[in-house]
Amino acid sequence: NEMENYIAWLDSAVSKLKEEQKELENSSRADEANFAKVRINVLEICKTVFGVFKKVKTQDEFDAEYLKKLAELREAWEDSHSKADEHGDVKKSIVEGIKLETLAEAEKKFKELGGN
Repeated sequence: NEMENYIAWLDSAVSKLKEEQKELENSSRADEANFAKVRINVLEICKTVFGVFKKVKTQDEFDAEYLKKLAELREAWEDSHSKADEHGDVKKSIVEGIKLETLAEAEKKFKELGGN
């Protein structure tokens, strides 16, 4: 099933990132470890939303509603990214950029695996 493959992809990506985060922490690369943690959080949000929507949405509306929710997250994070740029908050800007990039990866994978 395509959607089981999507969850498996999310789980695998999170697992790899957790390993990467540990290695970075052990190498005293705290900023990079925190960036890995940001990616993990985004993927876990995608998985949580997926699970909730699976329970409450019909199969017919699921794909559109899930993608709509991802779009809402993207808009909020784009707004936060713009504000960070406006205020010269470089670290926040980087974090928001990572969130947007990770969300785009998850959305692309969802579509590749059959989500419309």
